[in-house]
Amino acid sequence: MDLLVVDFLEAWMLFFGRFHPVVLHLPIGFLTAIVLLEGYTFRDKTQNLDKAKSFLLIMTSLSTVITVLFGFFLAEEGGYSQSLLAWHQWLGVAMMVCLFISLILQRKAMRGMSVKMIYGYRSSLTLTFMIMILGSHKGGSLTHGKSYLTENFPLKSKEAPLTLIAQPSSTSQKTKSAKRSNDMDLPIVVEDKINFYEQILPILEAKCISCHGTEKHRSDLRLDTADWIRKGGEGGMVLVPGDAMKSTMYEYTTLPEDDDYFMPPKGEPLTELEKQLLKKWINDGADFGDGKLHEKALIQQDKKKKVSFSPSKPRPDFSEQQKKAIHALANKGIYIRHLSLEEIELEADYSQVEKAKYLKLDHLRPLQAWVKKIDLAGQELEESEMAKLRQFEGLTHLHLERTSANDETLNHLASLKKLEYLNLYQTKVTDSGLFALFALNNLKKIFLWETQVTPTGANRLKQKITGLEVSLGEG
Repeated sequence: MDLLVVDFLEAWMLFFGRFHPVVLHLPIGFLTAIVLLEGYTFRDKTQNLDKAKSFLLIMTSLSTVITVLFGFFLAEEGGYSQSLLAWHQWLGVAMMVCLFISLILQRKAMRGMSVKMIYGYRSSLTLTFMIMILGSHKGGSLTHGKSYLTENFPLKSKEAPLTLIAQPSSTSQKTKSAKRSNDMDLPIVVEDKINFYEQILPILEAKCISCHGTEKHRSDLRLDTADWIRKGGEGGMVLVPGDAMKSTMYEYTTLPEDDDYFMPPKGEPLTELEKQLLKKWINDGADFGDGKLHEKALIQQDKKKKVSFSPSKPRPDFSEQQKKAIHALANKGIYIRHLSLEEIELEADYSQVEKAKYLKLDHLRPLQAWVKKIDLAGQELEESEMAKLRQFEGLTHLHLERTSANDETLNHLASLKKLEYLNLYQTKVTDSGLFALFALNNLKKIFLWETQVTPTGANRLKQKITGLEVSLGEG
């Protein structure tokens, strides 16, 4: 099928998918009404409400079909926990099947007044109702997080407060105790070295991860691991090592609470101490303690070089067809970002694509001439897809870390003469594969951590390409 036709159909699917939260209330209401009617007629057997129950059962079945269909459409947007999503989807399908079975049994029971059919119908209806409750709970967990229903339970034990890594300047213990209840009153002196896992991650877990974690990641942003924080979200990077005020993960916590961008939008805001810890950690370089700080700092420096904040001429605009292509890519989880304010230079980020069918470089064909950076980090692409990288002759940056890249993949990169940056962290490349890169004279930085490349092979590559910096993750 033509790509334009596919994009057209997917656009309508995504449109109708947004109505899933609206229509889902219909089958819930109808089925609840049927159960109440069954309970009423079970106590008062003189009442015959079979026709009303039959009508409601038909309406429940039809509205469930629409709800399930719209739910599958909505899931195409991504950004959901895959395990929770699978449970929610298949419980919806199970409810739909059970409803039709209940409808058939109810019709047979109405005709023959068979006791067995009546018991069968009521058993099927009870099972359907239980499936609906469980499926609704899974859907609520997808939207609000697993602990949404119980997080405000009055008898729930409270977590221990975050350990304060700060001291008031006063030496008076009495003054210290009096002011401890209000962080705003404390002259905060944060430790010289901030430990991400001991001091920053607990803040994120308490204030951010309910919306930006494994179960729910609004705006395609996750803040539960170092790698995900570095990736950023659909709006771009949220962390700029060395500059807290340009890092939205900090900046948004300092906005007025009535601002649309204030974070977190619900629950307790960050205390003054937590803000200071986060600010200092970012300004000190955002060290995650995993040895990747230097790499990310280089990326930030490179971005600052590429992006001009005083453009001498306006950047050319996209055609309507190209704008539609960018929108269609975003719906697949492929995000397009500008790298320059003067020229059309684009980054294509595949790192958050969740469906294998969207891991296709052909999707970039309408924008191919302007793509300067491709991020495929963490994705398992077939070698036939890797081979298509050779078509992007203007590519300067390529992220292949934690992918299936191997020596054959490097052969496909030999024609990318403008390539300046290549990340092959945790891939299967070897010394032999590096021979394919000898002709890439513009290559300035290559990451070979946790690959099968030896220091000998790395040094051979450095000798062939003048000024190349090779990182094996040593020292």
